[in-house]
Amino acid sequence: MSAKILSFMNEKGGIGKTSFTFNISWELAKRDYRVLLIDLNGQEANLSYFCGLDDLNSQFPARNDIDTICEVLRGKRTISDVTIQIKENLYLVPANNDVEHINQSAGTKTFREALNKAREAYDFIFIDVGPSTNWNQYMTLACADYIVIPMQPNVASLQSNIGASQSIVEAQSEINPGLRVLGILFNEYTTRTNVSRFAMQQAELQAEKLGTTVFEHGIRRSVAMSENPQLHEGITDYAPNSDAAQDARLVTDELIERIQEAEQR
Repeated sequence: MSAKILSFMNEKGGIGKTSFTFNISWELAKRDYRVLLIDLNGQEANLSYFCGLDDLNSQFPARNDIDTICEVLRGKRTISDVTIQIKENLYLVPANNDVEHINQSAGTKTFREALNKAREAYDFIFIDVGPSTNWNQYMTLACADYIVIPMQPNVASLQSNIGASQSIVEAQSEINPGLRVLGILFNEYTTRTNVSRFAMQQAELQAEKLGTTVFEHGIRRSVAMSENPQLHEGITDYAPNSDAAQDARLVTDELIERIQEAEQR
């Protein structure tokens, strides 16, 4: 099938965008889906680190020593030229600090054409972007098929959702009318506090305005989820019997179901 292009997007840092991208992609690869990760967060490049780049003990070279997504955006390389295989069925287009200097001269057309050429080789393409509103986020909104809004059960996340929602609605009306929101997805979720319950109720209202719903499943707070990036392993392999691994499997199931339902509309 032609790959579905998806991004976890919010305008607040530390909310779990990269963690969701890495762990759900890892689980999809375990299920024999071919998955391509594209790191567009040049300043931190957390996704590239999660995958093993810039680790002294890694089999991979440092990201500043290799071609990255920058060469693709400048029209000098194709996506296949700069792709690194992380494990069976899981591939990465890395980023480095140069991504922060990419501006409108790169153009969404170049990115869209590169993605369209890569679609046939994969089942899913995940784009990881930073929290700030910048050109990389604009390009992602212009080229993605689906957006998932990750959040934590607190008031700060609710506020950040407002900015993310506005950016998505603008993209739908101006640059990408086919863009769809799959839902709001909770990270480190709990129903034990009044604040978390309030946040979940408000998230339902925000989701309704976007024509979507809150994911039935989320990922609970877990020590294992803070440890697995350091060993460059998805949570379903690093701690397969943990609550977080169980949650990641359920979220992956639901993500697939939501995409299938969206494709049938």
